[in-house]
Order: sequence, then structure tokens, then C-alpha cells
Amino acid sequence: MLVWINGPFGVGKTTLAGRLAERWPDALVVDPEHVGMMLMQWSRPHGIGVDDFQDLPLWRELVVAAVGGLHTEVGRPLIVPMTLLDTGYFEQVVGGLRGRGIDVRHFCLTAPAAVVTGRLASRGEPGQPADPGAMTWALERLERYTPAMSDPRFGEFLDATLPPDDLLEDLLGRLPAPLPSTA
Repeated sequence: MLVWINGPFGVGKTTLAGRLAERWPDALVVDPEHVGMMLMQWSRPHGIGVDDFQDLPLWRELVVAAVGGLHTEVGRPLIVPMTLLDTGYFEQVVGGLRGRGIDVRHFCLTAPAAVVTGRLASRGEPGQPADPGAMTWALERLERYTPAMSDPRFGEFLDATLPPDDLLEDLLGRLPAPLPSTA
């Protein structure tokens, strides 16, 4: 099984993934952002860079190959915290994983824009302001992705304004009990 935790940047995907992993020690947390950062690092010096690595078709192909391959190779459940709100990209990646026979459980965290903006502003080192460039980038995507937040293709929606323990329990209540120990 693979649990994909989706939602806008700053909504709490990584935090929820970490809390789920604490309760599900057989699962591995896998972040496809690392694939994107690698591609950006390799391509920018050659003038191939883009503002969002998800716009690189190679990123979407590599995520399906890497996450799908890891799922098969390790034989353990995976938890994937990754924003993927472009419906075409979603179909390529999540659809590609499902096409490989992987049981993908997809959840989308939602919260009002003001909540997400507040969380983004509080990122970084205590007492230091958030990186303005990163903040602008994330806010532009929040505006662009807002319509997707109600698209039924994105599976089950979770209210990210719930207290962290309640949000985790909501997610756990939507997964099989007991949690599987193998993929």
C-alpha cells in the first residue's frame, strides 16, 4: 500500500506523514521532492531549468519509476507527502503508480488560504522571517491550486485545521486496521 498525502504547500503534509510513520513503523516516508531537486540541480547550469520541477516530464516519469520501484523492492508500505494538484500531472503520477498495480490511497489536506499562508509565514528558523522568494512561489501556487482543492479526483479530503492528533486519527480511520506490514 502507498499513502499519498497531497495538498497545497504549507498545509501540513510532511508533518502528518511523520506522525503517521510514528504510528506505522513498517512504513517508509518517501519524498519525491528530492528527485525534483536533483533534476533542477543538474539541469539549471545547462539552461534547462524550470520554476517548478513538476513541469519537467522527466520528473513525473522518474517519480513513477522510483516510487513504484522502491515499493516493489522493499516490500513495505510507503507514505508520500507531496503536493500534486495539477490534474494532468496527478493522472500521470498517481495513475502511473496505480497502473503498476500499486494500491494508492490518496488523501488531500485542505485548509483556508489564510491558515496555509500563516503556516508558510511561520516556516524557517525561529525569530527569522520566512524566505520571501519561497513564500511568493508557494502563495502563487496556492492561488493556482485552490480550484483543485475540491476536485473529486483527489480522493478523500482531510481537514488540516483539525488539531494534529485529531487529523492523524481521521487519516488512520480511513486506512485498513490493522495497518499492513507489507506493501
